[in-house]
Amino acid sequence: MNATHLHLLVNHFPVIGSIIGVLIMAAGLLLRNEMIKKTALVVFVGAGIFTGIAYKTGEESEHAIESVPGFSEYYLEEHEETAEGAAPFMYAMAAISLASLVLIHKKHKRAKISTYLSMTLGIITMILMIQVGNLGGKIRRPDIRDNNQTPIENPSSEHEEEH
Repeated sequence: MNATHLHLLVNHFPVIGSIIGVLIMAAGLLLRNEMIKKTALVVFVGAGIFTGIAYKTGEESEHAIESVPGFSEYYLEEHEETAEGAAPFMYAMAAISLASLVLIHKKHKRAKISTYLSMTLGIITMILMIQVGNLGGKIRRPDIRDNNQTPIENPSSEHEEEH
């Protein structure tokens, strides 16, 4: 397995993990259930770990796809820039979630505040990660690109797709 395979394997976890983490945390906060909140925090930490793996393998994946028919340089650059902007939010969410787990375990008075901060960052991160994933899909999938956005920028790929 190379970096491209690994990137394709793990790139869904940050998106799905942030969505599931927010939903679980919302349930935990509404039900005032500490175990559910802890579960959400663990999901947030896991999403952060998978983000690191996806981020580190993204560059090699970029080089591997550049000659593939249907590839879009435009969407790759958009995906990369959006991922670079979203990653710090994901890492902050994961770090604060890990800190929250420690504070909850120690029954610290700031555990509640850090849990709410994790949820707030979770919502922001979820929105950003959905954008990252959407743009990542558009790199190779012309069928999900918006008609009014920049078309495929690899002319040889367009020619190959016509035949």
